[in-house]
Amino acid sequence: MAHAEEPPDRAAAAMPVEQLEQLDAFLAGAPYGFALFDRDLRVVRCNASLASLRGLSPAQAAGRLLREVSPQLHSAIAALLREVLDEHTPVGERELAGTTAAGATRHWDVSAYPVKDPGGEVRWAAAVLLDVTERRRASDTLRLRAHQQAAVARIGLTALGGQPLGHLLTEAVRLTAETLGVDEAGVWQASDGDLVLRATYPPRPDQVNAVRLPAGKGSQSGHTLATDAPVVMRDAATETRFANEMVVDEPAVVSALTVVVQAKSRQFGVLGAYSTTSREFSDDDVNFVQSIANVVGAAVERRLADREVRTAAERLRLAQEAGRIGLWEWDLRSGRMVWTEALEQLYGIPAQGFEGTYEAFLRRVHPDDVDLVEPRLAKALEEGAYEAEHRIVRDDGETRWVVARGELVHDDSGDATGLTGVIVDISERKLVEQERAGLLRSEQAARAAAERARERLSFLAEVTSALASSLDYHQTLGALTRLSVPALADGCVVDLVIEDRLSAVAIAHTDAEKEVLIRELRRRYPPGSNPADPTHDVLKGGPSLLHGRLGEELLNAIARDEEHADILRRFEISSGILAPLVARGRVIGTLALTRAGGRRPFDSDDLALAEELGRRAALAIDNARLFAEAHRSGERYRRMAETLQTSLLPPHLPDVPGMDVAAGYRPAAIGAMVGGDFYDVFSLPDGAWGVVIGDVQGKGPEAATLTALARHTLRTAAMRQGAAETLGVLNDVYLATDESGVEEPRFCTVLYGRLDPGEDTTRLELVSGGHHPALVRRADGRVEALGGGGMLVGAFPSHEVAREATLLASGDTVVLYTDGVVEARCDGREFGEAGLCGVLCAAEGVDAAGLVARIEQAVMDFSEGRIRDDVAVLVLRVTG
Repeated sequence: MAHAEEPPDRAAAAMPVEQLEQLDAFLAGAPYGFALFDRDLRVVRCNASLASLRGLSPAQAAGRLLREVSPQLHSAIAALLREVLDEHTPVGERELAGTTAAGATRHWDVSAYPVKDPGGEVRWAAAVLLDVTERRRASDTLRLRAHQQAAVARIGLTALGGQPLGHLLTEAVRLTAETLGVDEAGVWQASDGDLVLRATYPPRPDQVNAVRLPAGKGSQSGHTLATDAPVVMRDAATETRFANEMVVDEPAVVSALTVVVQAKSRQFGVLGAYSTTSREFSDDDVNFVQSIANVVGAAVERRLADREVRTAAERLRLAQEAGRIGLWEWDLRSGRMVWTEALEQLYGIPAQGFEGTYEAFLRRVHPDDVDLVEPRLAKALEEGAYEAEHRIVRDDGETRWVVARGELVHDDSGDATGLTGVIVDISERKLVEQERAGLLRSEQAARAAAERARERLSFLAEVTSALASSLDYHQTLGALTRLSVPALADGCVVDLVIEDRLSAVAIAHTDAEKEVLIRELRRRYPPGSNPADPTHDVLKGGPSLLHGRLGEELLNAIARDEEHADILRRFEISSGILAPLVARGRVIGTLALTRAGGRRPFDSDDLALAEELGRRAALAIDNARLFAEAHRSGERYRRMAETLQTSLLPPHLPDVPGMDVAAGYRPAAIGAMVGGDFYDVFSLPDGAWGVVIGDVQGKGPEAATLTALARHTLRTAAMRQGAAETLGVLNDVYLATDESGVEEPRFCTVLYGRLDPGEDTTRLELVSGGHHPALVRRADGRVEALGGGGMLVGAFPSHEVAREATLLASGDTVVLYTDGVVEARCDGREFGEAGLCGVLCAAEGVDAAGLVARIEQAVMDFSEGRIRDDVAVLVLRVTG
């Protein structure tokens, strides 16, 4: 039908004034873009969110064509609107991307719906644009970080596997290039004033170990080593700090990122990532490449340490073979000591230069070891054996380690005459042991740091789960304080800025009495009331405060009076942290943590953890507030969804001779999307009656379309087909719609029945396409299942159904239902068919409407009012 072009004011005038006023009020408060277009795609009504895409007000946007309001999204949105106007069916959420008037790239979920005039004709199309840019960015960032962390883990495993260094470097550049999605990656090793290419990706064996660069600032890698910091080149054409260094000439490198590969005691070289197209390297990219480089550096350091240990051991062996052992004798009668020339050489004394006295020997013992050596010698004179491992100070000032051993010598009469023994230089062995001990300490420290990091991550994960468990921020912040005490602190207080005042919303302490005291203290001395209180600076955007040692001076500065100071002293606070709660650039409160004496003081790692807790808590609070605002707008949308859902069900059920018929529908409590449950009762040409109940996969506009399609197809097919054939027709129709290119599968479950009234009984034949069986309550109170099973409708070209028939007598009742009834859950338990049977058994003498009400109430009571799926029930009771 052709439609004459109308000006926007006349097109809007075709809508009732009351409807326009409701629409304008709805648009003004909607947190998403919303507009009404006529058939020329000209704006009839829109809100500020949509008009601002072009920098317009709603009044300025009215009357403009879609391409004028949103030129970037014109083609995609126009196609949706045309489809809605031509097909008279809604089109659900499709993601589009474009730029705003300010030039920012944004992502939207776009939906479109047909709007009819009072005469029932579709004259307009409504479009809803929901900005999902931040959600998209957050999802992309998390996915990228996880990918990068996995790559770091893989290179770590390779390093631990003891592979040759060349293999490790090759794996490092491959993971760097593939994870970042760059064209090239390489490792340059510092060697004799140059940088030697040691590994590339893609592999270039002819250039590895052959290409060299000067190590100065003339190249990006040289500049990286010189500055000892990551270097990012955004555009080689405008780079002035250094020249392009990559070995590939065509295509040329445009952007690059290089970081230092740092072994413990030296710069090993540089790891670089190179792109032949312009790209931005984010902080996450820099941290990822640096993490890869750190793993490589640690592996290099371990190999160097192993090499040094082996070298030291070899030196020790050579020293022993070379005779770095000296002999000595001590004559107890004369007091003289005699040293061999080798021993004098070990002490750095010229040949025949040792003075030969005990005092001369003791003078060369390290001062810190004299108290070890003298008692050992005295004990040897009594017990006969001497051994001591100690340091000596050579005559040239060098300190070395020796081990001395000796035995007591006796004359023929058995009297002790002296001590004789050897002294061995063990300095090299001690050096190796010290290096090993240092490496062990470093490893233990690294393990301890890793364990602390794991504990922090576990704690953060637990806190994040608690914060995400509820949109009631009082409840979630209470959980945060309870998790923080005592795991992180002895005391924890969360304050929020509410109506320009700082109010404590969550308090926890290891001592319940002190927790009560904190509340009393906050009542008498509100935080921030003292100008010297550091809370003021934190709330104004200042840095977090870390007091590793909380002294009396700071306590007196915070206290309002002496009584306040006395109360604060009762907490015995030794260390404290005050971190801001920052959400979307705004400071909305503070997080205070305290530890009492006896616990480790807070450090910088604890401060970083507290700041992260503050960020996550602040975001949860802000999300709760935003959700509350969105909920108020969503309530109006929910009412619209309920109206649409009602239009998909029969407005009233027909009067079936000899039958009492009733039905009920209750949407899920979660969300406001249109569901896919439906039921119907209709007469057939031969005097029989058709009854049907079904559940379409999915929710929203797509589900609404399929629900209407199923209901009307079944009605039409039932007029000419048998029961089984009717479901076959619906299966073919659904398969035909699947071929339209829609990604999501289209299927449903259906239980279709044919009622044939007889003189004394009514015959009921049920045909099931993947649906739950009906339940039949006989007049004598017995309950039995009927039908059910079969294949999903719309899932497979070859469709098989399950069919079953029974005779119904007066007083028999048939209940058809959807899965929202039997799959209602509470505490891991399911209502199930047993629960439904229990309701039916207790329904003696209850009419159809009363039984529907009982079933719905039983499901709501069981699930504590939180049903997760729509509930539809159809009851047929034989009365004559």
